[in-house]
Amino acid sequence: MQNPTDAGGDEVRPELCFRPPDPSVQTSLNKDLLRESWFILPCNDGEALRSGQILAAAGATRLHISDQAWGATLDRELPHLNWQHAEGARRVVIFEIPGKHDRYGVSETENLFCREGLELVIIDHHTYHRVDRYCPESSLEQLCQLIGWQLSFAEQAIAVNDRSYIPGLKRLGLNRSEILAVRDFDYTAMGYHQAEIQEQRSRVPEALDYWKQRKRGALWVLEKPAVIRHFLLEELAVSAPDGIVNVLEISPDKLSFSGSPDVVRLLLDFDYRAFGPDSAYFCYSGGDPEGSRFWGFRPRHKSKKIPRSLIERLISDIRKITG
Repeated sequence: MQNPTDAGGDEVRPELCFRPPDPSVQTSLNKDLLRESWFILPCNDGEALRSGQILAAAGATRLHISDQAWGATLDRELPHLNWQHAEGARRVVIFEIPGKHDRYGVSETENLFCREGLELVIIDHHTYHRVDRYCPESSLEQLCQLIGWQLSFAEQAIAVNDRSYIPGLKRLGLNRSEILAVRDFDYTAMGYHQAEIQEQRSRVPEALDYWKQRKRGALWVLEKPAVIRHFLLEELAVSAPDGIVNVLEISPDKLSFSGSPDVVRLLLDFDYRAFGPDSAYFCYSGGDPEGSRFWGFRPRHKSKKIPRSLIERLISDIRKITG
């Protein structure tokens, strides 16, 4: 992958080039665990891609890579699993593919592996409505701790990007070009081509000029932006001194926020009964409690739209924090 440079002339350090993982420099690999474990993970962002690359390089033979994009669920993956991997395995390691949970937080899909006699290891750091799987370490960091893999500087940057986004990369000491290099690795794993990445970035300044006129105080409110959201949020965060920008994205069947952890706590604690019972919607969140967090809300059924009155009430409450 080509590393970007910007007009400011920032250079990307050689150690941030994303070479294939090198198992020859690893001295603490838990080979027994690698041999005895069935790993199930997606390949839908940079963290997941690198985790799969590391497992393959480390010699994991019971490795299942899902084709699902963001929002992957274990229930949708079950028909595609090769249960021969369970033969002789002691455990299953499920990486960011949660099973659907009932109102009590129980997942029959995840428990299926326990009934087959496997130890269930969950690697995650997100909150899924009724199930809180927050962890201060990213999933990549958790996986590497489990198997005894020492992260390179590039892998540390991938992990920080996933759990702490651009504020974390700034705290790690990365310059603008290095941040964009890490983001490019993420975008490539999501399926974007380099030409598309550059084309989207070229459209960001004009789009931000438009949305700046529609800010609510310090809160950016985006509705149907002409540029893919990732690239708008990226430029806002890279340009902010600490990388933290408060952005609410609105569509008829989904709300998303990124920015202040205080706002995310407000949104998680908000009383949504005016929208419907707990079973009528789905909330999720993640990120860094000391930096930038994200939150999402969507109806369980796509036919149900989010009323404008709820959106305006949320904006009003958010602005009590952001100004």
